[in-house]
Amino acid sequence: MSVRENVRETQRRLAALDTTYAGAVAKLNRASARRAEVLAEQDRLVTIAQHDIEEAVRMMVEAVGTQLTASVLGLDLAKVRRLVKSPGPRFVGRDQG
Repeated sequence: MSVRENVRETQRRLAALDTTYAGAVAKLNRASARRAEVLAEQDRLVTIAQHDIEEAVRMMVEAVGTQLTASVLGLDLAKVRRLVKSPGPRFVGRDQG
């Protein structure tokens, strides 16, 4: 194989490797973007669940009292009191997300 053919073959291989690399970078970027979307949705769902827990504890306290709520749920009395006193919704609502 002549030097010229060797250079052309090397250039062809480099072009193929460059194409492969560009494809891999694009795939990584898509995966990273998707991961960010999934994490944001998980954060939103956790926030909603936390609010629902707080609301359920508030309703239970209204129905049976703080002491019985703490006992039934296996929580410290102070934790139940904090949940009851916590502010209202701190999340993007189900209909808004």
